[in-house]
Amino acid sequence: MALESLGGIISGMLLGRKAEAEDGDYYSNADGLLYCGKCHTQKETITDINGESFTVPCMCKCGEEEWERKEQEWQKEQHRIRIENLRVSGIADDSLRDVRFEDSDGCENIQKCQAFVDHWDEINAQNTGLLMSGPVGTGKTYAAACIANALIDRGVPVLMTNFPTILSTSKFEMNELVRQAMEYDLIIVDDLGVERDTDYSSETVYQFIDACYRRKKPMIVTTNLSLKDLRVQEGLRYKRIYDRVLQMCVPMVFTGESRRVEIRKEKANVLREIVFGKAEES
Repeated sequence: MALESLGGIISGMLLGRKAEAEDGDYYSNADGLLYCGKCHTQKETITDINGESFTVPCMCKCGEEEWERKEQEWQKEQHRIRIENLRVSGIADDSLRDVRFEDSDGCENIQKCQAFVDHWDEINAQNTGLLMSGPVGTGKTYAAACIANALIDRGVPVLMTNFPTILSTSKFEMNELVRQAMEYDLIIVDDLGVERDTDYSSETVYQFIDACYRRKKPMIVTTNLSLKDLRVQEGLRYKRIYDRVLQMCVPMVFTGESRRVEIRKEKANVLREIVFGKAEES
């Protein structure tokens, strides 16, 4: 069948369509066209092709508004799906996916982390990160997760993992792990310093951190080690790791009582009130 003939058939099918009248719609006595009973605008129009006039369907005003509304809803849903896919692929620990700044205590370090997010474009351009150091339970991982989720909500791909996970990767899988990590705009790695004291562990950690450095990927690193421990490390095995981290990241020190201890106390007091009728005196 010739292309011209096929085009003619399709055009005829389209031009032969009539607008479907719904309850309340009416035909105008003035032009004989179908009008919407709600917005009173045309649902049919006349078009001329090769000197011949055809009556074809068109979208009335409220139909256009409904189409735009559905299009916006679709776009919004597609955005939500993309964000959630980023969150699931980027944050392995599902308990951290719901962590948000608005649910935090708003302490000084949290405010600094919020500023990190607010100025992300500048920070990303400079490929600078944060080194969160301090005792166990002082909120380092929580603060890092707040940053991760806030950036993901903006559509920024963030990877949040930990050094034990990296160390569980075999030598043969390491290159693929690094390649996948480099697809993210920000890389957050938890628990620097918990790796075993072996040549393989130190080399693996250094390889990963150095890859981020060479590809100019901003990093956030958390560690239970103090800044002094990081800066005065004598062994060459770890000195180059810590030097590289300090070169890439601005230190942020976390202090205070362990938040985990506070949570345990709060739960214990709730139980005491239930069982004994009163909480523990401070």
